[in-house]
Amino acid sequence: MRKMNNGKFINNDSGWYDDSGISYVNLLTIPGETGDNYTGVSVGGLEQSDSRYIVAGNSVNLNDSNYENLKTRNIFVSTVAKDLGTEPVTTYITNYAEGDTSASTPQLVKTGSNSFVLLWTTDGVVHYTALDGNGKQTGRIYQMNGALSDCKPIVRGNEIIWYTWKDGYKIYFYSINIDDLSKHLVYHPASMRNAAFADVKNPSYCYDSVSWAVKNDITQGKGANRFDPEGITTRAQAVTFLWRAAGSPDPYTYSNYYDDVSLDAYYFCPVMWASDIGITQGTSATTFSPEAPVTRGQIATFLWRYASQPAPAGSSPFVDVSAGSYCNDAVIWAYENGITSGTDDTHFGPGSTCTRGQIVTFMNRAKTLLDFPQ
Repeated sequence: MRKMNNGKFINNDSGWYDDSGISYVNLLTIPGETGDNYTGVSVGGLEQSDSRYIVAGNSVNLNDSNYENLKTRNIFVSTVAKDLGTEPVTTYITNYAEGDTSASTPQLVKTGSNSFVLLWTTDGVVHYTALDGNGKQTGRIYQMNGALSDCKPIVRGNEIIWYTWKDGYKIYFYSINIDDLSKHLVYHPASMRNAAFADVKNPSYCYDSVSWAVKNDITQGKGANRFDPEGITTRAQAVTFLWRAAGSPDPYTYSNYYDDVSLDAYYFCPVMWASDIGITQGTSATTFSPEAPVTRGQIATFLWRYASQPAPAGSSPFVDVSAGSYCNDAVIWAYENGITSGTDDTHFGPGSTCTRGQIVTFMNRAKTLLDFPQ
């Protein structure tokens, strides 16, 4: 029979630690033999109050003879007096039924000499509750959408703070008010940046779209509190924005199709991806013209091709987009789906440069159609 022990070293006269200087107490009995690969238990925190050691973990139902095949884990807290002179106390905080959900390995955060907050997750939700110096739950279980990381949360002032990564590059910060556990905050720093753009103010036509693009790391500002909504968008920038909105997928091949796209360029993967899936074929057989401004006709076409080139229902309302134009179907599709209404009632401006404000607006309006981040 295996045991989860709480122990402490007691220094011997030689100054070295050895087995004879260790005191043990059994916190949890685990079926099976020493050396078995599976325990069904994990430990996520060890702290001490003035009088007790406190251990937090999760476990399957170890009383079930079929425990090795169980998936659902519940949160437990085990405590023992510091002198190890009394029997330990193990209490289960949760009681999830097998198959319903499963608790992650918890985090145990010390918030005072005899106060702690215990945190765990299930299915994209963070649960947390307060414990006293005896490891006893002192209030209800709170919850918030989010995740925990492998790094232990820290205490700063009256807040518990931690961060996580999402999709490999998006960072999210979380905080819980220690004085009032019902108060919590989740924020993605990028989502707050547009408020600092002096050149994008509500009710600008692109205000919400800039916020969406920045929040989802599709594009950022240009420094000095500027987004530059009227600035040009290059062809390299346009496909990079699309690539990021699509989840930054790997291209089918890393072969370089174009003489003017270097392997170390920030837009290499976006350009190869866009070429692979037919969003663009370049400006010639061997050039992409990455620094050339992208036009309104081109960006409408890029979006339409990414949507698998759906057939438009009607005809173009714009006199400057002819039926034989390369972008005719794309512009009609964009118009019919509310992605653009043109530069006025009868003109689209297909050859005009697409500004930074316009491209994020087109993409934001198309996000549901194209399954971009919401």
